[in-house]
Amino acid sequence: MLELMFKGARSRELRILLDVVQGIVSGPRKWNFYKDKLVVAGMDGASSVFVMFEIEKSFFDSYKVDESVLGLSIDDLKKIFSRSIKDSSTVTMKYNNTENKFIISFDEGGPKVEYKISVHVPEEKDSAFLSKVKSIPLGCSIKFEGGGNLKNLLSDISIVAQKESKHLVIRTTGDGELTFELKGDATGISAKSVIKKGEGSPIIEMVTESDKAESFYDMEYLEKIFKIDAISDQTLVEFDSERPMRITFSLVDRKIELVFLMAPLETEGEAEDL
Repeated sequence: MLELMFKGARSRELRILLDVVQGIVSGPRKWNFYKDKLVVAGMDGASSVFVMFEIEKSFFDSYKVDESVLGLSIDDLKKIFSRSIKDSSTVTMKYNNTENKFIISFDEGGPKVEYKISVHVPEEKDSAFLSKVKSIPLGCSIKFEGGGNLKNLLSDISIVAQKESKHLVIRTTGDGELTFELKGDATGISAKSVIKKGEGSPIIEMVTESDKAESFYDMEYLEKIFKIDAISDQTLVEFDSERPMRITFSLVDRKIELVFLMAPLETEGEAEDL
């Protein structure tokens, strides 16, 4: 038994979630339907970014699941949820084991639209990483208010980025200052944003274990990732010097959690220029 149901008003969050995730990973992925939540994970082709999202049972109006693992295409699901969906619609997702198809239907009170997508052999290569992604220790932890604060900050900085080089440096200091800095174009233009916790700041909490931490990350990936910040309740950014960065978005009153783990960039030459 595998049948999930929710109102069309909830499809907006799924649409944006699938759009952001598909910007990092594509194709069939392993969808783990547990008794209390749905978990999906994947790694991008360059093995630079790992992404995982969890949707709690309480997100759905009805969640009837015998624990199952299905290989479903993120590309197919993104296409289906890109359609116009009325808030009053009833969305049903279920697995037909006779046909080996995953069925998604939209009941809008009159017409009913149904899609059937293929179920693939689940990918196994990302499974071992699932239990580790949240437990990797990182020395700097910054919690932000959601609503697009980080998305807007990156947009302001990215306007000076070179196509050939989008290396963003993120830095914290012992006095609670957080800096985002980007090397600019060939004319020498660059951009920097400095944030501190305080009145009017989007930072809710900042914890650092050292006087200074600094690392470089791929701005192009971050621009794709931070699209989801617009609908996030809170965003947690964790990193350390020359260590991965973990970004956790909490959505829909913590009913959805989206986690990215991004590898740092090798930038000895560019670090001297900043």
